Amino acid sequence: MGEPLPRDAGIVQAITLDYIEFAAGSDQKTHRIAVGQNVLGITPEPRPVAVATTTTAPATTEASADGTTTADATTAPAGGGGVEDMAARMRRRRQQSLGGS
Repeated sequence: MGEPLPRDAGIVQAITLDYIEFAAGSDQKTHRIAVGQNVLGITPEPRPVAVATTTTAPATTEASADGTTTADATTAPAGGGGVEDMAARMRRRRQQSLGGS
């Protein structure tokens, strides 16, 4: 506490999870800036947030020497899967490509 702010904007009086309090000006008047406010103590209008969209590659299948087909590794299973499922599928594909069972 008591640290000067840049450009002689004042001196920090208190910092909490909810606000910052500082003394500024020749009279050292205390100002409080709450979370979500700008340095003038004004809550700005909310701005719209862009929503990210993702696209997936078309599913492709490959026929192996024994006649079975395997799905491309870029596609997810119908049930949604997960990281563990993907890792298991990749291990199986590697085993199959190396001639293992």
